[in-house]
Amino acid sequence: MARVSGSRRVVPEVTHANTVEIRPPWRFLLRLACRVRSFHVRDHVPGCLHLQRGHTFVVGWQAGRRRCCCWPRFACLAKSIDTATVNAYVTGVGGSKRIVLWDTLIARLSPAQVKSVVGHELGHYVLGHVWTSVILSTILTFIGLFGAHRLSGFFLGHFGDRMGFHQLSDVASLPLFMLLLTLFSLAINPAVLAFSRYHEHEADRFGLELTHDNRAAATAFVALQEQNLAVPRPSLLYKIFRASHPPIGERVDFINNYRPWARGEAGRYEDRFAR
Repeated sequence: MARVSGSRRVVPEVTHANTVEIRPPWRFLLRLACRVRSFHVRDHVPGCLHLQRGHTFVVGWQAGRRRCCCWPRFACLAKSIDTATVNAYVTGVGGSKRIVLWDTLIARLSPAQVKSVVGHELGHYVLGHVWTSVILSTILTFIGLFGAHRLSGFFLGHFGDRMGFHQLSDVASLPLFMLLLTLFSLAINPAVLAFSRYHEHEADRFGLELTHDNRAAATAFVALQEQNLAVPRPSLLYKIFRASHPPIGERVDFINNYRPWARGEAGRYEDRFAR
């Protein structure tokens, strides 16, 4: 439970020895040191994510031929000071890579729902979605700049006299350059958003295969939709040009129907989980 001290709001405390006790009020990132350095896994259930010892999350997974356990770094962001919405995401690369949970999510969702959300974020973490997004953004940036350079030749050749410049190196060409980049972004944005939705869909799949808790995952998304005032089934036009995540309705439909383990089948990411 969150404690109230005077007029100051604080986030839930985590008092396990391997974590950091959080005592805001801070407006910035509050680091929750959940990177367990010596954890005994004799009680660990293979292939499952555990929510125990306060908000310490542990997951076993397998990389290549080596079995190992992954204890990702977590951070708790005290957003209850500013908003009532809930959120979680993966950010950073290398040593700064971590899973960020807003304190509003921990406070408003049940432990099973929080576990499902963390399972989803672990999908992003383990599957390397941050790196693929960075690489894709870099490639598209170069393509966009090259495309703007090539298209500028047409505009400069036909309308240079009217515009008063004939080279992109002229500072007066900045509006034209920005217009060309905007046109390129408008053309490529549906594909970028579709790629982002694919990442989210696969993270949903990973989380389900990890937790085997369809109900908790579905109710967590419903809670997020209600809390964040999201439209569960937006129009196709909005989905193509604006949605970086699959619509909540589609995600819940997938969650309700995806359970290969019930049929004795292996999941797509079964080899990622330690046995």
